[in-house]
Amino acid sequence: MKLLDIRFLWSKRLILPVQHVAKILNYAREKHIKIRIYHQADNKTPVQISYNGWRALCEHFPFLLETESEDRGCVPFFIQQRQRAGLLLGGVLAMLLFSFLGGRVWDVRISGNTYLSDAQILQELENAGFGEGAALSSLDTKAIAGDVLLASQDLSFVGINMRGTVAYVHVVERMQQEEEDSSVQGSNLVAKTDAVIDTLSVKRGTIAVHRGQVVREGELLVSGITEGSDGSKLVRAEGEVFGRVSRRFEIVLPRNSTVRQTKQAQICSFSLVFWGKNINIYTNTGNLPPTYDTIYEIEQLYLGDNVRLPFGFARAVAVSYEEETTMLSDKELVDLAYARLEAELCLALKDGELLCKKIYGSFTEDSYTLICEAECLENIAKTVEFDAR
Repeated sequence: MKLLDIRFLWSKRLILPVQHVAKILNYAREKHIKIRIYHQADNKTPVQISYNGWRALCEHFPFLLETESEDRGCVPFFIQQRQRAGLLLGGVLAMLLFSFLGGRVWDVRISGNTYLSDAQILQELENAGFGEGAALSSLDTKAIAGDVLLASQDLSFVGINMRGTVAYVHVVERMQQEEEDSSVQGSNLVAKTDAVIDTLSVKRGTIAVHRGQVVREGELLVSGITEGSDGSKLVRAEGEVFGRVSRRFEIVLPRNSTVRQTKQAQICSFSLVFWGKNINIYTNTGNLPPTYDTIYEIEQLYLGDNVRLPFGFARAVAVSYEEETTMLSDKELVDLAYARLEAELCLALKDGELLCKKIYGSFTEDSYTLICEAECLENIAKTVEFDAR
């Protein structure tokens, strides 16, 4: 498909008898006049030529002034057609919309926060009159940052940098210090479970155990009482004590299982998200299935790869289902049990390491039992405060 040739935006369309086409084309080729030829019909050839080219041809071929012609295809004709008024109006509205959006904050991106969430910082910015949709013409980023600092007890620095319609906000949080109870003078590290000591990494306190020692739950690992040249001193024991821990996982599954069969999805509601506000467009107030799960979806629109536009779409979808009771085969029971065991292991050992495991299972008439005996490496230290008064 050819691209639009700007030379034909202001042009003439002529209906030429076939006998004149050859000499006109030859002359146009010599004078480098661009002519576009359309399909011939009834011994006539329609051609389109720019206004400047048409004037040059009329000087050499005066009969062209009396040749059947029309302004079809040129810009004035395009504008005058009623059926294309909607396109023109849409173009004008699009230009006005982008002109409006170009003067607003589209996206706010937060960095530097550890304790506070993005939502909390955005709320503090909104309280100071800044957020998505704020007008760029009246934006004083330094004044806004100062207002946020005055009102916030959690931030020590706020910097706002604008890059086009995207605001990059960098914050520095105040130091989060624990308010210690004056009655608490020290703390110990004790075992939170039975284990065999493997390694110790102690920053403060007196070590009370050694590698290879068997400890019981609640037994002292690191003492908060230290001895020095000036006598005993109370400190808050700090560090990590890793031990080998034995764990037992048991999965019991019945043969008769109730499963859900998904049937169909139906839109409950549809709305336009514009600068964080939902504008409802459609809501289904009835005709929903008797049993269904509701899934909420938000689709944010982006310009390019990482520039988020200030609008998107949100919808709620009702997914209907029916519950059916089925009898699982031996293989299905085993596969399901192993899948659940894997999930439990991942959850239980998210802060530890699996060293070894032994798995065995057994069937009964109504169920299947899977047992896993595992040895794990975990940090077993737990802080226990004390008062020496």
